[in-house]
Amino acid sequence: MVLWETASGKTTALRAACVFINPKAKIISIEDTPEIIVPHGNWVREVTRQGEQGGPSVELFDLLKAALRQRPNFIIVGEIRGAEATVAFQAMQTGHPVLATFHAGSVEKVIQRLTGDPINIPKTYIDILNCVVIQSAVRIPRTGKVERRILSVNEMAGYDPSMDSFDFIELFSWDAVDGVHVLGVRETAFFLRPRYLLLWVSRAAMRGGFMTSWRGGRGFSSA
Repeated sequence: MVLWETASGKTTALRAACVFINPKAKIISIEDTPEIIVPHGNWVREVTRQGEQGGPSVELFDLLKAALRQRPNFIIVGEIRGAEATVAFQAMQTGHPVLATFHAGSVEKVIQRLTGDPINIPKTYIDILNCVVIQSAVRIPRTGKVERRILSVNEMAGYDPSMDSFDFIELFSWDAVDGVHVLGVRETAFFLRPRYLLLWVSRAAMRGGFMTSWRGGRGFSSA
């Protein structure tokens, strides 16, 4: 899930992530406004529709339910705002990977919005959410320009019912002073093992451009 405010680059980051999906996978994207482009042959785009002259409307909720009947390998939701979140989490529970954008300012805020009104996802479902990427427009110190950057990549660790708390691990964070993405932990998720990390970084550099080179063992410099 990619989150932050409007015009922060959430959809752009989501489009970049789609590049890494297996080319043979069946993908269904669901949006209000067609913005997501998936470079795969087996991709179906579904867009909401407003009813005319009293006719029925087709909402995100309806499209998401219909998408599950098509047996997709991946479901991409342009933006989760309301009741469709329940269907998205049910899809993840049944083994369907879901990529989506969401408006929230932090991992804590996304949990508050998902578990509160009007979405009301049960707290015990939150650990189905694997990764939260926070992106924003920031001012680059060395140039003074405002550019979009991924501020952090976070792995959801789970929910502790006894403490009523959520745990997450910040895998990467943005160091605004040095202009690098810093590895937050040394031993955590499977994809952070050295050979998989190097593969992930090299692909991100070639495809997304938000990380381009390793700087002095401290982090990844930005494009």
